[in-house]
Amino acid sequence: MATADRLRQQWEPLAVAQDGVLSRSQALACGLTDGMLETEQRARRWQRPFAGVYVTFSGPLPERTKVWAALLAAGRGAVASHSTAAWLDGLRDGAPPEVWVTVPWSRRPNTLPGVHVRRSRHVPARGHPGHTVPRTRVDDTVLDLVHDASRADEVVDIVTRACQQRRTTAARLRDAAAARPRLRWRQLLAELLEDVSDGAMSALERRWRRDVERAHRLPQGERNRLQRPSGGRSVYHDVRYLRWRAVVELDGRAAHPFTEAFRDRARDNRVVLAGQDPLRYGWHEVVTDACACAADVAALLQRNGWRGVARRCRPGCRLPDASRR
Repeated sequence: MATADRLRQQWEPLAVAQDGVLSRSQALACGLTDGMLETEQRARRWQRPFAGVYVTFSGPLPERTKVWAALLAAGRGAVASHSTAAWLDGLRDGAPPEVWVTVPWSRRPNTLPGVHVRRSRHVPARGHPGHTVPRTRVDDTVLDLVHDASRADEVVDIVTRACQQRRTTAARLRDAAAARPRLRWRQLLAELLEDVSDGAMSALERRWRRDVERAHRLPQGERNRLQRPSGGRSVYHDVRYLRWRAVVELDGRAAHPFTEAFRDRARDNRVVLAGQDPLRYGWHEVVTDACACAADVAALLQRNGWRGVARRCRPGCRLPDASRR
């Protein structure tokens, strides 16, 4: 057998396992030499995206190949993290523009174009042992993204998607959060995990009462009044404004995909047939735009006979003028 064929049998399985990528040290351990690596690169059969890292084919690099190249360039102990780990685990639809990598705190890799490198003292504990592409555990990926989030709706998105897809559980996220002395959005995360755990939506209802009703001086609705329609099963309505025939359904359960509207047609139909008007809101609306929720409710109540006036909660409140008459 020719020398080239024997060498291919050594390096090719490893390259295939790493989406076509080899580090220089791996290539040398498989019997290749620096001269051979240079020859492959000059012939444009192989590429070198980073110093000491080789892609064993020509043409554009697939996203997973980019991740492997970044990991091997970052060196020992590196794991994919943050948005890249979320993409690998199906928590986001597309690969991020930059590859996110976390390395042990003791290491300071060189600047890598197109790679965002973080250092952490907890890489061994947070790395997932079972994946082909080294990455952080799902729980830690979610918390990394929560900590870096700039807006509340980003927190809701990542936690809801992770739990809805059953990539993790509320208990696991709660334990992982408790192990972190520093974590932004801790209170919001705790409220979300409370709803994920019991499905009672009590945390979201508290937000509704505080940020929508009280903050804007709206009437206080009745909570979770049990209805027993004749010949049917019991039904809970989350917030009912009986005097003005209005119902607000709050959906805090992460069992529903965050990208889909909350739907329960049977319940909608019962509410409409009873002569009441349903409005539906979830964590996204209540957390990120309570003022718009208040404007909706005020308009509906006023249409149905409420003579009160909703008030701005603060300077810059988005409550429309029509709701402040």
